[in-house]
Amino acid sequence: MKRAIKLRAKADQKARRYTKLLPDAIGAAEDAMIQMDALNQLYNVDVSTYTLLTQALHSNSGQEVLEEHLAQSTPGEEVVIFN
Repeated sequence: MKRAIKLRAKADQKARRYTKLLPDAIGAAEDAMIQMDALNQLYNVDVSTYTLLTQALHSNSGQEVLEEHLAQSTPGEEVVIFN
């Protein structure tokens, strides 16, 4: 039981850390998009400004959903299921 609780706490800690890193990654993708767009215009080419993953995260507001869940929960919070 102790091992399972410890594993659950570690998983929660990782999820929180990665959720906080996601906005940084999306911001870096936006910076790359701006640079790629400038290069596209300079060289008159049409190279994709986003990868499929960053496009999906950017357009679907993936970070906002995760941040909302993060704000509504506390570390170690347990899910209660009623039968």
